[in-house]
Amino acid sequence: MKKYYETKLAVVTGGASGIGLALCEMLLSFGAKAVIMSDVNSDNLTNQSARLDSAYPGKMLGIQADVTEREEVAELIRRAAEFGAGRIDFLFNNAGLSLAKSFDEATYADWKFAFDVNFYGALHGIKAVLPIMRAQGGGHIANTASGIGFIPMAYQSMYSASKSALIGLTGSLRYELWDENIRFSTIIPGTVDTPMWEGKAPDTAITPEQSARGILKGVAANERIVIVTEPDRIGAANAFRPETAKEMDEYLLNVARKRQKLQQADMKTVMSCITEQELKRSTQALLLANIPFETRKLDDNGIELTELQVSDDIFDNACDVIETFEDTIFDDQDRPREKCPQCGSTDLERRDDFDCKKSITGISWIAQCRDCGRLIPHH
Repeated sequence: MKKYYETKLAVVTGGASGIGLALCEMLLSFGAKAVIMSDVNSDNLTNQSARLDSAYPGKMLGIQADVTEREEVAELIRRAAEFGAGRIDFLFNNAGLSLAKSFDEATYADWKFAFDVNFYGALHGIKAVLPIMRAQGGGHIANTASGIGFIPMAYQSMYSASKSALIGLTGSLRYELWDENIRFSTIIPGTVDTPMWEGKAPDTAITPEQSARGILKGVAANERIVIVTEPDRIGAANAFRPETAKEMDEYLLNVARKRQKLQQADMKTVMSCITEQELKRSTQALLLANIPFETRKLDDNGIELTELQVSDDIFDNACDVIETFEDTIFDDQDRPREKCPQCGSTDLERRDDFDCKKSITGISWIAQCRDCGRLIPHH
């Protein structure tokens, strides 16, 4: 794999943090001739490019650029080619944003911004670098998309649509420009613990270094779609299979309903969760669709519940909402303040014996109604 990158020049957008930074550092460690790190964040760019230039003298150049601005991307590519004596071997269109908002709340300005960053940012880079790659007889362009392009999630319509468009663009150009020796790869990097999560990445997230290694391995093999993690591979494999259509509908609808509850949460009411019966139905659906999930014993009677694990999922307001609920469930003497949202009983039992991790919603089970068995969530 390293030989594919030795003595080559690469441009990485969104390169001053997360996956982009890991790509820059790994490319240099693989013997790249030079790496051009681009980012809109000037502070990160200055600090990280200086650090890598110190470690790899003369091989690192930091260039600030906003990928939503076509002229800035064109200038980035011009300066990168100048630094590389007229040559650019790789363009990693890595810059992007994960956007979450209900369709009704999203304005036209929101939609324009989503596509400017996640789609047109890559398009500007492709347009600018193609003349250089044609003149030198080839090159490789890798566009970072997302598993959400295969499994669109509710309340992320802007992110789903913009990344789906990028998958389509990359796949089309791969064959349109194949005979010119210009390769295209779509990157599905996995759920990665990057600054975008603000320290709230799920337990299943991989490191930026793990993602970068998977990306570079797939690009070196000229893979059409580089899918780094197994959950994304399973999701992509099941996304369009007619035989799993019903199960996928159940699965995605369950995610949508959970998100809807967060969107509609009343700050004076304890958030309700899915019931045991709903969880069992979801378990059956996931088994049939061959999608990974997690089960845990709830009590000594052997009851098992399931928390769904989904790639690239986070609810921007979940933790804030649940933290508000935290002090409303029990008082200082651990006595319940709220009624069960299902039956109205105040006979709630704290479930400190339930060992659990953050789920897709960031919720942990902490209380249970003694009358109806309803679980009451806590962050």
